[in-house]
Order: sequence, then C-alpha cells, then structure tokens
Amino acid sequence: MSNAIQWKGQQAFYVSGTERADNTLRIAGAAPKTEARLRLVLPTLCITYADMAFANAIGGLQENWPGSAWYGPKYFDPPVEILGEDEIERLSWIRGAQRLTIGPKETVVEWWGHKALVIPKLRIGAKEPAPALLEVPQVTVTLTQPFTAQIMQYADGRHVGGVQVVKHHPDWKPDPSREEYRLWVRVVDAKTRRALPEALVTLFLWEGGRWPGEGDYRLQVKWYTDGMGIVDVPGLPCKGKQMVTVESGRHQPEKWRFRPLDGQWVRHTFLLTP
Repeated sequence: MSNAIQWKGQQAFYVSGTERADNTLRIAGAAPKTEARLRLVLPTLCITYADMAFANAIGGLQENWPGSAWYGPKYFDPPVEILGEDEIERLSWIRGAQRLTIGPKETVVEWWGHKALVIPKLRIGAKEPAPALLEVPQVTVTLTQPFTAQIMQYADGRHVGGVQVVKHHPDWKPDPSREEYRLWVRVVDAKTRRALPEALVTLFLWEGGRWPGEGDYRLQVKWYTDGMGIVDVPGLPCKGKQMVTVESGRHQPEKWRFRPLDGQWVRHTFLLTP
C-alpha cells in the first residue's frame, strides 16, 4: 500500500472503581492481524487472582487498589511473568492476553491488536480512580483503515464509560457532510452456535459503472473477529450499497448486502455451515 504509514503512540486514561461486584475492562481493537502486540499498563494488583494457591502466596485476602500497592515490592521484585492465554486466564481471569507481567509498581498486559482483551473482577477502590496507559507499538495506518481501539468499562454487565482511541492517516480529510454508521458483526458456527474467533470479515462498497446496471463491489477494509466472534467498528461512512463477506477455515463463506443509514447501528450475525 503506497499510502501506508507506520505509527506508534500511547493514550493515558483513568479506570474508576464502583461498588458493584464485577468491574470489567474490555478493549476491542481493529489492528491488522500481523501487527505487534498492544500493551496495557495498570498499577500493580488492580487485577484479581483466580488461583487460590497463587493468591495465598501473596497473603491470601487481596486488598483493592491503592491499598494493594504494598504487595508489589514485597512479592513482585523481580517481576513475575505469566505466558499464554490459558495460563493467564487460570491465574488472573484475564481473557485474550498473551503475556502478563506483574512488577513492583506496574502490571503490564500484552495482547494481539485484532483480538479483544477482557479484564474482569478489577480490584479498584470506589474513591480513587486508577491511572492506566494504552501503549500502541508500530502499526500500519492507511487512508481507508485507521487504527482504532475502544476501551469500555462495565459494572455488573452494564456499560458505565469508555474511551475511543483513533489514529488517522495524515492525508485523511474528514468530509463535513459525511454521514457515518456503526457496524457490528458476529460470526458463529451454525451447528454448535459457538463463536468463531479470527474469522475474516471484509467490507465492500458498490461502485457503479458508466451505464445503468454496470458496476461492482470494491474492497474497502478487512478485519478479524475477536475471541467472541465479534467485529465492532464505529465511524464508517454511509456510501450507498455495501456488502460484508465472512470466511472462517473450513466453513462455507457467507455474504450480506445492506444500505446503511446515518447514525445507524448495523448489526448482523453470520451462521457459518461447516
């Protein structure tokens, strides 16, 4: 892609604690599949330990942050590193992460940008918000595909706040009259009804020819579904007829045509047949 640039950056934000039983942070990105891993930096011990033996190793009952800050220098100097999605989820409830590093002052979570990161059971006191930092390594940005990351916080399953990070190409110029919609696609197996992660979702735009009836769908952008089989992208331009195609391994590919409206949340679930 001749118009592609390489970009890296970071975004600081705060995560507020609530009195609810389950405070969850979810970050859904749209980085290409081959890019480097994103990093989320939190104060050490904002997370919860799911493994009882591991929890007992740091004194048993875990305090909420900032009260838990004293654990860091005592138990995590040098830092403790956990690798692999299964092991990280077993010890910390965190889903979608590839590496978890717990140090004296910081907990660093790393994951692939095309997947969703879910951190349930956050241990943050309701009186003092915890500082957080999203670090984006070198990623590819084009005119048609910016980098996006949606940071969303839930309390007992209810959406209570969030931040959206977007990096556009320097040559990108927004149209003042541009109408936009939000696309939400979920891909599941038609037989088992299980989500299909890393399914390829492609968006096409209809471009007419010189004469009535002439034209074809032109490729616009590609995404990969997250661990829940979902692609969720806001801010897409409404430009007439559009088409989404979905492919996943040995499943039969599917396609769906639609015409979005300004401000519409377009939702569609694909049931792929093995």
